[in-house]
Amino acid sequence: MRRFDEPRDRDRFDLDLFRTGNADLQIEGLYRLRRSAHEAITVFGKAVYGANLDATGGLTAPPAIHDLPAEQQPKALAEDEAARVAGAYLYALDEEATAAAVQLGSELPGFEPGSFERLASRRLLLEAFDPPAPSGLLRWASGVSYTCVGTPVIGCHWGPSPGGTWVAWWADNRAATRADVHSGVVNERQAKEHLRVVGPLMFTELGVLLRSTAVPLPEPPAGPLPSQVEIAQYIALTATLAASWALLIVPEAARVVTRAPTANQAAQDRRRGITPCPATLASAPIDLDPIRRLPRNN
Repeated sequence: MRRFDEPRDRDRFDLDLFRTGNADLQIEGLYRLRRSAHEAITVFGKAVYGANLDATGGLTAPPAIHDLPAEQQPKALAEDEAARVAGAYLYALDEEATAAAVQLGSELPGFEPGSFERLASRRLLLEAFDPPAPSGLLRWASGVSYTCVGTPVIGCHWGPSPGGTWVAWWADNRAATRADVHSGVVNERQAKEHLRVVGPLMFTELGVLLRSTAVPLPEPPAGPLPSQVEIAQYIALTATLAASWALLIVPEAARVVTRAPTANQAAQDRRRGITPCPATLASAPIDLDPIRRLPRNN
C-alpha cells in the first residue's frame, strides 16, 4: 500500500509542521494534510464507517445518507466525504488565532437545549454560518475539543450537502499514537509505521449539518435523543468553527496570508484526483473588535 506523503527528511513520528511557527511550512503542511485526509477516506473510509454502523447501529452522516438503505451508507458516506475534501479550499489558524477562535466562540449566542428535542442523536442540525468557501479543510494549531476517548480535535472539513453545509471533525492521530507509545501499546517503530500508513488525522464520530435557513428542517427518524453533554460539545465546536471563519474573512481581525499552490503541489493534487486550491493561514496579530462590532441577527 502506498504510504501517505509525510516529509521524508524529517522522520520523527510526532513531527507537526503546524507547530513550527514557520508560515511556509504551515502552508505546505496544509497541502500534505489534505492529500493525507483524502486518501485516508478513500482507503479506509468505507471500512471505518461500516464498523461504526455495526457497533452503534447508526452513522454520523448527512440526512441524505441516512435516507439510503443501511448497507449502502458506509460506501456512500466515504464517497461523499472524499469528494468534499477533494474540492476543499485550505485553511489554518496559528496558535494565537486558534486561542482567539475558542475565546470568540464562547461569546457567540448559544442554543437552548430544548431546540434539539425533535432531533435524533445522529442527525443534529444547527443554523448555518457563512464559511469562507463552499468546501474547505481547516486545521487548528492545537486541540479545540476532545473526542470521547480524549484525543484532541484539531481539524474539520465541510462542504455542500442537501439542506445545508455538512461539517465533519478530525482528531490528532499523532497525539493518539504518542499516547499508545507512552502506555506501551506500541513501540516507536510501530508508531512511525502506523502514522505513515494512516496519516496525521484520525476519524471521529463528530459531524453536523449546518442548516440553510431557507430549507425546512426535516423530520428526524426515530431514535434516542442526544445527551446534554453531546449537545454542548456540538454547540462549542460549531461556535469555534464560526469564530474561525470570522477570523479568516473579517478584515483586520487577523493577519491573513493566502497562497496559490505551487506547480509541484498542484501536480501532486491532480495525481490524486484532488482539485488544486489556495491555502490560507490566519495568524497574529489578532484583533477581535472588528468581529465583535458586526451586527448579529440573534
